[in-house]
Amino acid sequence: MIAKVFLALTSCAPWLKRAAWRWWYQRLAGNYRGQDWKFMNYGYEPELKSTLTLSAEDESDRLFIQLYAKALEGVDTHGKTLLEVGSGRGGGASFVARYLAPQAVTGMDYSANAVQLSERLHKAPNLVYRCGSAEEIPFGDGIFDIVYNVESSHCYGDTAKFFSEAHRVLKPAGFFCWVDFRSPKLMEEEHQRMRNAGFEMASDEEITPCVVRALDLIHGRKMEVISQKVPGFLRNSFAQFAGVQGSEIYELLKKRELVYHATRCRKRS
Repeated sequence: MIAKVFLALTSCAPWLKRAAWRWWYQRLAGNYRGQDWKFMNYGYEPELKSTLTLSAEDESDRLFIQLYAKALEGVDTHGKTLLEVGSGRGGGASFVARYLAPQAVTGMDYSANAVQLSERLHKAPNLVYRCGSAEEIPFGDGIFDIVYNVESSHCYGDTAKFFSEAHRVLKPAGFFCWVDFRSPKLMEEEHQRMRNAGFEMASDEEITPCVVRALDLIHGRKMEVISQKVPGFLRNSFAQFAGVQGSEIYELLKKRELVYHATRCRKRS
């Protein structure tokens, strides 16, 4: 039942999806505030060994960080201004700010608890966090060189509005980088919504096997954390949310009834 409720949130009425996910993320950010949990994505493990060099303190989060690196692959971030929409617990924006040499990174999330947590956990001179909605981004037109969104948009009530807002706040010729999962049919519809928002598709890659590989590698760690830190009555829902082996999300990804894509678009100059 919990798995079915979780999956239903990806396709229910916009107002209900928006409210349900907001409640869930506020709860997570408010109740689980440890420094050992900085990322909320499923991770990415390429077929060939990654050449990404990380510091010792970041190595334990490699699989999650690699998904951010994949999202921004091929996009020049040096000296650029970036906005992460749906920054969650802040680890991704922190990685981008510290490793990819941007001028400035803004992590934005609709959960005030998540923003406060991110500000406490992550410090960098070119990094700030702000509270805001993906469907009403609280910045002016043409502010950012790059907008990126990592495994977050399946929570949004209206992705067409989000894509339109991402397009609005980008400078001409700016990049929109997006990674997330959908059913194959919904994935096609999301790509069309990006085009409708005014984006040109620069590249699109299905990365489902690489995400499943990461879920396999991180399974033991996730189960250990769930067993140690999550109350018994919530463990099943956390396992579904985390996509551990045997969860419905995991099985659908493995069978490719859900597909995971890395998509990069560009705003016309």
